[in-house]
Amino acid sequence: MNQRSRALAGVGVAFVVVVVLVSCLAGTNPTISDSSAASSTAPVVSTTHNAADMEFATMMAVHHQGAMDMSALAGDRADSDDVKTLALQIQEEQGPEITQMKSWLTVWHQAMSGASGMPSATASSMSSMPGMDMSSSMPSMSGMSMPASSAMPSMSGMSMPSSSAIPSSDASAMEMPGMTAKDMAALKAAKGKSFDRLFLKLMIVHHQAGIDMAKTELVKGTNPQAISLAADIVSSQNTEITKMQKMLTALG
Repeated sequence: MNQRSRALAGVGVAFVVVVVLVSCLAGTNPTISDSSAASSTAPVVSTTHNAADMEFATMMAVHHQGAMDMSALAGDRADSDDVKTLALQIQEEQGPEITQMKSWLTVWHQAMSGASGMPSATASSMSSMPGMDMSSSMPSMSGMSMPASSAMPSMSGMSMPSSSAIPSSDASAMEMPGMTAKDMAALKAAKGKSFDRLFLKLMIVHHQAGIDMAKTELVKGTNPQAISLAADIVSSQNTEITKMQKMLTALG
């Protein structure tokens, strides 16, 4: 091979190396870009909130958990396939909403962690919220402790919950329309068509209480995400109430 041939061969090898490097970079850049795009489109929790938003997220998470607990009983107790389907739908809808509201509470607590001098909530101020019975005889909740005002900052009329105070799956022990301890005991004891009728009756009352709570948020809240969820709850639960009323009539 003469000198000219060796030179051309060297250029060819260099070109191949450059092509390979460019190909590798082209293969990795989209991944980086995709990752950046994914993170940039992730929902950001708005820190704008007031006492009404705090009450809505805290109490609606508890209220939703109550509906989840009721719906979980339908699988092996309900007779109607329509009731079973409705119960599953409620779980699929409200489970993610509970997670969403818990994330708001976490972010809002972090945003307010330096606040001070605000009055704390009392049981009587919370009991005025539609759908909640906060009487002195309220059963204890292992999953939802209301911290003392000295333990953390609070908002007017509503204590700021710590991470341990964010509603858990045990928080449904709170008394509320359609799901008192007596109601739940009766629902657990029911089977077949008796379960179907009782489930529908209790869930209609429970949904109506949820709608009342959501309407309060629409009037008094300031957080755009909470207000949007409240509007969705009013719409979806009104639709489900109409559906359940028809199902109840069909059962006779």
